[in-house]
Amino acid sequence: LSLHDALPIYAEKDITLNVAMFLEEKTIHPDIKVLIPRITDKELSDEERIKFAKEVGAALYIRLGVDSLLDETDYGLEGFYNGEYFIPGFGNVDLADVFLRNTTVSVNNRAKGLTEASEDSVLKAFEVPAAQIQLGNLSNEKERALLIRKDYQNLLADGLADAIMESYGRMYPAEGTEEKRTD
Repeated sequence: LSLHDALPIYAEKDITLNVAMFLEEKTIHPDIKVLIPRITDKELSDEERIKFAKEVGAALYIRLGVDSLLDETDYGLEGFYNGEYFIPGFGNVDLADVFLRNTTVSVNNRAKGLTEASEDSVLKAFEVPAAQIQLGNLSNEKERALLIRKDYQNLLADGLADAIMESYGRMYPAEGTEEKRTD
């Protein structure tokens, strides 16, 4: 029996939902609406996520995840982007970078870097800037202890909110969103 097997199980979907709910509560900017496709314990299919984003006219899409790699020494945040879809000025790699940087700084953790999403990633289906942020690794004992804490989840949401503001300011520079959030 390994240490990993003996510890309580914390589901990725629970952590990402908590972070998303903290994010939804933040005052980001009067012109920005954060819409969360999943507000219950029910997991959504990729098709449901794509449909939701199209129906609400999303300007960008961010998917949150938590790793549960078998490598217990692995830790840190990681960003993924769609390398096939490019928007001059502010595209997928820029979006992933903004989210990874702001979220990593907010929690004072390690950024593992940016990686192009795999061919079967849902990110490949979006026609707006899209990125995925892995918030940490549940298999790493120290990182798991952080990920399950509400105050840490709130800090992750702070970083995501700052990233939304920065992304919005870069996508719509005439809107005057260069300033930081006020909450």
